[in-house]
Amino acid sequence: MAEYHDRQDFELQHWPELRQMVNDLANLVYSERTIPTELKKLLFTMASQSNGSLH
Repeated sequence: MAEYHDRQDFELQHWPELRQMVNDLANLVYSERTIPTELKKLLFTMASQSNGSLH
């Protein structure tokens, strides 16, 4: 199991403007049909975690 590490408030939830950019990128990627599914899943995970999700 992964061990929690204190990231010293580097989570994107502390930077709303950057979080919005990550969400916009994820939405753009999901709207394209030529981008591989694996990349879409990675971007979904990144956007999810940037919004505070811990899973």
